Amino acid sequence: MCPCDFVHSISSGDQSALLGYPVAASGDTYTFSATIPQFAEEGIWRDWSIQLTDKAGNMVVLDEADLLILGVNAAVGVGTIESSFSRTITLRLTRRRASGYVRSDLASTCFWFVPVNVQRKTSSGWKKVRSTLADYQGYYSVRIRKAGRYRAIATTFGLGTPLITTCAAATARRRLT
Repeated sequence: MCPCDFVHSISSGDQSALLGYPVAASGDTYTFSATIPQFAEEGIWRDWSIQLTDKAGNMVVLDEADLLILGVNAAVGVGTIESSFSRTITLRLTRRRASGYVRSDLASTCFWFVPVNVQRKTSSGWKKVRSTLADYQGYYSVRIRKAGRYRAIATTFGLGTPLITTCAAATARRRLT
């Protein structure tokens, strides 16, 4: 048993499920399982909230956004799920910033805290300027220093573990003169 207490919940619409207590997998890694109710709503369940309390009584609550920032993609698929969800990305250039939005036809799952790469065209090809994470609204912004042709890329990534579906790649291009 882990040296802390956990309260887990996951929801989809008006339904929810509680998750079991963690079991040590190896080192500081723990696993747990969820039981989704029979006749549960189909779709991707992703509205996680995890409360951690240590033996000293210190408590922290991690929601879906916190988990995504930490690299934990904890989506759960129930029923039949699309094989891939399309996304779009916009790119706005000013003299000092490249910014825009990542959007998806799957609510927030494919644009919340997703990686965005901003690149500049050089004589030898596209070169990375900066990478960042979009925020909870899908907005991203990075500093740029030179005029030129730029592109922003939201790369393809898988949803859930094991893989449930994917969020497709999206690219936008613009020229700053």
